[in-house]
Amino acid sequence: MTTRTPVDRAALTDALTAASAGPNPPPIARLLAAAEYVIERAEPDQVILFGSASRGQFHRNSDFDFLALQPRDDPGFGWTRWTHPETGDEMDVLFDDPERAPERRWLAGTVHAAIFAEGATVFAARGRETVPTLRDQGIDIEDVMKEGRYDLNKALDMARRTRTRLSNADDSIRVAGDEDWHTGCQNIQECFEKGLKALLIAHDRPFDYTHDIRALRKAADDDEIGEKPPRLNELTDDDLCVLSNYGKGGGYDAAQGAADPEALFKKCRPAAGALVEYITARVPALLEHDRKRREAQKQEID
Repeated sequence: MTTRTPVDRAALTDALTAASAGPNPPPIARLLAAAEYVIERAEPDQVILFGSASRGQFHRNSDFDFLALQPRDDPGFGWTRWTHPETGDEMDVLFDDPERAPERRWLAGTVHAAIFAEGATVFAARGRETVPTLRDQGIDIEDVMKEGRYDLNKALDMARRTRTRLSNADDSIRVAGDEDWHTGCQNIQECFEKGLKALLIAHDRPFDYTHDIRALRKAADDDEIGEKPPRLNELTDDDLCVLSNYGKGGGYDAAQGAADPEALFKKCRPAAGALVEYITARVPALLEHDRKRREAQKQEID
């Protein structure tokens, strides 16, 4: 285990305060405790705060999201979920290698793209190089997107996964008398989330790292985008609020899920099916339009 210089709590507090500034920042004492716990336990080279805390949109059901960069033998990346032993706060920690993370950041719609757009570095081990986020550098994501640096083909993968989630949802309730409505709702939530994100990616539009279907629907229906998947507006904000809770932490949260998951599933399933059919045709068309646009721009420059 590497010996580390003790963390400067005052500097960490200042960094966390600046990183979480917004209309609803998290309690700084709890955020500080969470960050110190991650640093002490993981001994990372760099820690980036992202998610609702970094956007200043913290609420009573929020957890803390961190990216911890440290050398890894595994070429992939890994998630873990910790609970602070004193505050009880939940922490989602993504571990990745500082050599590989910069490449993943340009995969549009992925968690890495969101982290390196909205996140802020709050800790760097002494003597270690950091991987700066756009926010660290004071760069507007809109400017980066105009440069065409993001790989929009991730939208196709997201669209495929949308259909898979719908199929999984149906499988969950297929056996009469043994229906798993909770798992069904979880898959419906992921179907909506991935489908709407696929549309936003194909439009080359940024979006927050969120499981909130309401926020994603609103983003897709923005004046500049105007995507209105059929039947989605049949669901109320209250419906989508309850459904979104099934995406919290990547799984079902018994404390926040629907009181009647069967009723929620049956209400949302028709809109989910319509969304899958919509994006199956719409996403490839949008990507082809974007390809032609970029080719035309390149010819003008040449």
